[in-house]
Amino acid sequence: MAFSFSKALVLACSFCLFASLAFGRDFSIVGYSSEDLKSMDKLIELFESWMSKHGKIYQSIEEKLLRFEIFKDNLKHIDERNKVVSNYWLGLNEFADLSHQEFKNKYLGLKVDYSRRRESPEEFTYKDVELPKSVDWRKKGAVAPVKNQGSCGSCWAFSTVAAVEGINQIVTGNLTSLSEQELIDCDRTYNNGCNGGLMDYAFSFIVENGGLHKEEDYPYIMEEGTCEMTKEETEVVTISGYHDVPQNNEQSLLKALANQPLSVAIEASGRDFQFYSGGVFDGHCGSDLDHGVAAVGYGTAKGVDYIIVKNSWGSKWGEKGYIRMRRNIGKPEGICGIYKMASYPTKKKCPFFLILSLFSCIHISTTITMAFSSSKALFLACSFCLFASLAVAGDFSIVGYSSEDLKSMDKLIELFESWMSRHGKIYQSIEEKLHRFDIFKDNLKHIDERNKVVSNYWLGLNEFADLSHQEFKNKYLGLKVDYSRRRESPEEFTYKDFELPKSVDWRKKGAVTQVKNQGSCGSCWAFSTVAAVEGINQIVTGNLTSLSEQELIDCDRTYNNGCNGGLMDYAFSFIVENGGLHKEEDYPYIMEEGTCEMTKEETEVVTISGYHDVPQNNEQSLLKALVNQPLSVAIEASGRDFQFYSGGVFDGHCGSDLDHGVAAVGYGTSKGVDYIIVKNSWGSKWGEKGYIRMRRNIGKPEGICGIYKMASYPTKKK
Repeated sequence: MAFSFSKALVLACSFCLFASLAFGRDFSIVGYSSEDLKSMDKLIELFESWMSKHGKIYQSIEEKLLRFEIFKDNLKHIDERNKVVSNYWLGLNEFADLSHQEFKNKYLGLKVDYSRRRESPEEFTYKDVELPKSVDWRKKGAVAPVKNQGSCGSCWAFSTVAAVEGINQIVTGNLTSLSEQELIDCDRTYNNGCNGGLMDYAFSFIVENGGLHKEEDYPYIMEEGTCEMTKEETEVVTISGYHDVPQNNEQSLLKALANQPLSVAIEASGRDFQFYSGGVFDGHCGSDLDHGVAAVGYGTAKGVDYIIVKNSWGSKWGEKGYIRMRRNIGKPEGICGIYKMASYPTKKKCPFFLILSLFSCIHISTTITMAFSSSKALFLACSFCLFASLAVAGDFSIVGYSSEDLKSMDKLIELFESWMSRHGKIYQSIEEKLHRFDIFKDNLKHIDERNKVVSNYWLGLNEFADLSHQEFKNKYLGLKVDYSRRRESPEEFTYKDFELPKSVDWRKKGAVTQVKNQGSCGSCWAFSTVAAVEGINQIVTGNLTSLSEQELIDCDRTYNNGCNGGLMDYAFSFIVENGGLHKEEDYPYIMEEGTCEMTKEETEVVTISGYHDVPQNNEQSLLKALVNQPLSVAIEASGRDFQFYSGGVFDGHCGSDLDHGVAAVGYGTSKGVDYIIVKNSWGSKWGEKGYIRMRRNIGKPEGICGIYKMASYPTKKK
């Protein structure tokens, strides 16, 4: 309708002709030449060449024609601007098929809040610094490679991470690429993931969270995900705080920049910014801040002063991902408002921390002696001070400890400090720390004794090692058993005639989402339900969609009881009656009960048509169902070995008093031992990256830990 039929036909045919001719085309520094503007044929050939270079594929000819029109309009703007600007130039980058409004909607994401600023002169630590002529932190090894935020409005996270990576390298000598995704998923108090945020909030989160994981351990996915605070990674990078640079003060910003990379905010909504390709940018822009970036140096070229800015739009944008922005322009706020909201993280150097820890020991010892009139308490308090600074880099074996750790109190304390660092544990008082240390020792004794006698599985020092077994059961179990709900008539079991393959793993078939973490909310029933629904939805539709446990916890209250327990069959019924379940990203998990938001602004829900129960105490029936889809199953998980399970095929002691909901996602055999693959909801640090293999064919009708007593599965019409 927007294109006449004849024009569309001509263009469509032209695209077909030129698609095969344009792939070998060379691009100038700006991506086009004057020859390309002389005819429609040349423009089409240029468009096809550009598509090939940037890997662009459109879903229909209508979409391609629309993008071609936008491409032409953008090319016109680029060419006109290149004729009048002198210090910089624009080019046909990967954004050339986006309208300017589309570009702003997708790639900007700063959330300005001036109330967070703390720019008192006392807090600006660099006011007396002498300025060198130029600084480039890239050459000093303090800047990681350019990253790409994609169409997630997470610039604030990339700006934050670039500054933290910089100060960490300056203090430790190690350049470590850190995780923006962790900020997007987990820093949700004030920041809003792909919908914007602020660097100061993110710095505060990193301090309070006890650090930030490495990029390789919590990789970027270009969209909001589920917070995985228990990522399997022994190392985090910490900061001690942050400071704001005095506002609208170029000299202050340069003094700070001479000492470390900075987080800065700019207005990047000008059209020239979309297509910037090189030079010192001095084009038109205001100071309504809408984009977070990182300042990584400054200098002068041909008499023009500039600041080196690292962007997060990939290395094809600008000067390999960077832009030089003009300084000394006579405006207090600087070009594009770059001096309005700059900040930087702080990090204490190790020698100072060690000295501080040792001196603090005197004060802590006095406090402890008042609370515990015991030489043991005094000794432990001082020992904690000493080992806190030495144990951070402690290495962990597959079970989290070695035989050397059990030989002396010093080794145990060092192990405890290493374990604390690994899991981000912070206690409110030295009394609490001593109490947790005693529990830790008792748990370690149990783990070590069991590892000496079991053969098919092993236990380890996971994040639950400072919890007594009773505390663990109270916090992490939550099944509410009701056998009256079961509907296991032979007519309703749909999989009774299936042949069994040797093994099944629904993870490999793409029907299982990432392991989630229920936290200390007794909502295992909701996670078990959701895992089964996610599975059947993927099998029927081909789409793996992470769904909302929180909606069940908040809204399914007729029979289920939120964080105080529930049952999967009730939850399946709720989903049917409710007309579906929202996506996780639209109704995210908060690890506690919330207010039911049935009016969540989300057009899409995932539906099921019903559910069936697997015949009770029948291993063959469960396996036949499991061949066809992931299942919700109930087990007894209150055995102490379950708390510390770390790997192998579990065949330890447990009864069949069902108290925990999980999901069966496959079965197989290893070294002659048959097992069922079970997805848990205690995070990915527990077990085998959040899973447990539980032994089958053990000769009991109910199976190990009662796994065959109460299994069920949702149904979905194709």
